[in-house]
Amino acid sequence: MTRLCAVVVLLLSPLALTAQEGSDPGGGEPPEFASDPAAAELLSKVEQKALGARTLVLKLTKEVEQHGQKGQFSDEIFLKRDGNKVLVKVDGHFGEGKARLSLLCDGKTTRQTGDRGEREMPAAAGFEGTVRRLLILGGVMPALEMAAGMPPEELARLEAFGVKFLGDETIGETKVRVIAYLFGSKRGMRMEEKVWVDEATQTILKREMKDPTGANRVTETYMEISLDKEIEDSTFVPGK
Repeated sequence: MTRLCAVVVLLLSPLALTAQEGSDPGGGEPPEFASDPAAAELLSKVEQKALGARTLVLKLTKEVEQHGQKGQFSDEIFLKRDGNKVLVKVDGHFGEGKARLSLLCDGKTTRQTGDRGEREMPAAAGFEGTVRRLLILGGVMPALEMAAGMPPEELARLEAFGVKFLGDETIGETKVRVIAYLFGSKRGMRMEEKVWVDEATQTILKREMKDPTGANRVTETYMEISLDKEIEDSTFVPGK
């Protein structure tokens, strides 16, 4: 397991709940699962805009904190719906060591590569769309670990709920809406998410993901978000 993968496991494991713990004994949902309709609508618009594009390019910096240890990463993501093509590259350091991860799908084969080797498997139908949705709602690390590592029926149950506005802030000269929500399964594993959304462009400029204790935290700051940008197929050739 890579250092970065270990952070993902530690981030998610405190949030694993049984079906009984994630539901109301009376048959209803806990109050924290309820969403503000306006906040949920804006988050849905962000998701649908990203899902509707032919291609999606993201470039971002990521800060990771895990029980006092810190890491910094630079990520690049290239997604192309035509041909079911995916490239996610994560490069940086955690603690005193380097950490590199990649996820590549050329339409036929999916490859996960880390500092301890490579895993290869046939590309699932619609894999690019799965990665894209996880990136928008969950962030880079959940997309890396969940897209190729969870059964399709479990991936289909992942959703954003408990969506609420936290107020307005400013990033640079851009006024943003801050939205908090839970992402995962209402009857299982879930993460706390907070995103800073440019309402005018319906894009996420920043994301924070954490566990309830605050001991594990990931912050993503987006430097480039490009929709429908031309991406050469050579981008998805192994070894490039």
